[in-house]
Amino acid sequence: MICRRHSLALSNSFEAVKFVGKGDPPYGTSEVLRRKTCLLLGAGASHHLGFPLGEELKTGMLDSLWGQLQPNPPASLSFLNQWHSSLQLFHDRLAFGNWASPDAFLEKHAEHMNAGKALICHLLAQREDIQRVAHGNGWYRHLVKSIHVDDARHFKGNSLSIVTFNYDRSLDFALHM
Repeated sequence: MICRRHSLALSNSFEAVKFVGKGDPPYGTSEVLRRKTCLLLGAGASHHLGFPLGEELKTGMLDSLWGQLQPNPPASLSFLNQWHSSLQLFHDRLAFGNWASPDAFLEKHAEHMNAGKALICHLLAQREDIQRVAHGNGWYRHLVKSIHVDDARHFKGNSLSIVTFNYDRSLDFALHM
């Protein structure tokens, strides 16, 4: 449910910092938890941690598919073998179509959905870096700082909602550190 009183769509980390980075919150119940707040996270929300945007993800998918189609494919892509008979078609449709994102491609080509999801997971897992999330200076740190409470009971009945369209697990990790 989208919050009616206050919502914020984050297209980049600067908007998030501007919103939640207004100084150290008082310990107790933070304003972000008291005010009806909905954060909508899309492409770019985790880019500061090295995760790819749509075009870079598409390029990584194409490179991986092309590598798997070669006579001696890399062992790291062996999980794609179960879709071997359709990988050339997958590659060609993704490469030569006019797709805004890998998501748009997979929505129109459901026959490649499972291979596409597996490939996206593989590519994102290569970018996961717990140290970067834990010690990074991106907007996640400001968000976590702004919702810090001194008593877990203050989370009950909070008014913060986070809706993410990202595939990676970095925000979840940052919130549970």
